Amino acid sequence: MRRYIHYLLFLLMLMVALILISCNSSMSLDDYPASYKWNDAIYLIESSSIDPSQAGEEVGIITDQIAGMPEENGESNRANKDSKIYKLKMNETLDKLVIQMDGKYHLSEKMNEE
Repeated sequence: MRRYIHYLLFLLMLMVALILISCNSSMSLDDYPASYKWNDAIYLIESSSIDPSQAGEEVGIITDQIAGMPEENGESNRANKDSKIYKLKMNETLDKLVIQMDGKYHLSEKMNEE
């Protein structure tokens, strides 16, 4: 009888361990919005592409691709290393930029800091 109780306790602990392992809360790439950090600001990248003619002067480059939210200038969680960042033509502010990713151009907007 005692052996049976030990066996049941072992199975119960094994089941709890498996449940805890399967509920791993690690964040995936999809848990963060597509973004990069440039000039001490986070820019959110739109998924749809725009016409390349809307890209103006080159102002930066992605220096590192990371898995989480960008924390340092030049980091991105979607754009590859060496992706170029451009000013948006006909826009004097830096609230909207253009980033070249995988041969396409995407509008990106400065994230509001609240």
